[in-house]
Amino acid sequence: MERMGKPTLLIAVSSQDTPLVHDVLDDEFNLLICHSFQEAEAFLRKDIDLVTCGVHFDRGRMFDLLKRVRRTPKLQDVPFLLALGREVKYSPAILQGIETAAESLGAKAFINMLELVSEMGKEDAYEDIRRTVRRLLHLNLLNQAISSQAKASQHASDAEEPRAA
Repeated sequence: MERMGKPTLLIAVSSQDTPLVHDVLDDEFNLLICHSFQEAEAFLRKDIDLVTCGVHFDRGRMFDLLKRVRRTPKLQDVPFLLALGREVKYSPAILQGIETAAESLGAKAFINMLELVSEMGKEDAYEDIRRTVRRLLHLNLLNQAISSQAKASQHASDAEEPRAA
C-alpha cells in the first residue's frame, strides 16, 4: 500500500513480548500492537503494510490470524512474518513444524529471535530483523506494481481485440 510516511505494521504478540517489539521496530515503523485475536481483527480494517505475529500470540492463535489475513481480500498479499521472541526452548522438530506450517499457510518469513541473537549478537540481530521487514515491504510494493501493470496490459489488449460481426 503506497502511503506517505512510515509503513504500518500490525504486531500481534503476547504482552510480555511488547518491550522487545519496541526495542526492535519502534523508530522506523508505525506500530499497531495487539494482544488478542479480537484486537487484531479490529486492526485488520486499517491500512496495513505488514503483519508480524508472535508464536505465543493469544495462547497460540498465530495460525488463526494468518488464515484470517489470507482470507481478507485487501490483505491477501500483505507480507506475514511469524516470530519466536521468548526465551522458550523448543526442539528443532517443533521449530521446523511451526515454520513449515506457517509457510504452507502463506507466511513470508519465520524469525527465531533466540537463534539470531545467539548467532549475531543483539544489535546485529535487531538490524537483521529490520532489514528483513524492509525487504518484505519492498518486495510487496514491487509485486503490487507488477500486478497493476499486468492488469493494465490485459485491459489494453482486451480493448484491441477485434470483435466478431
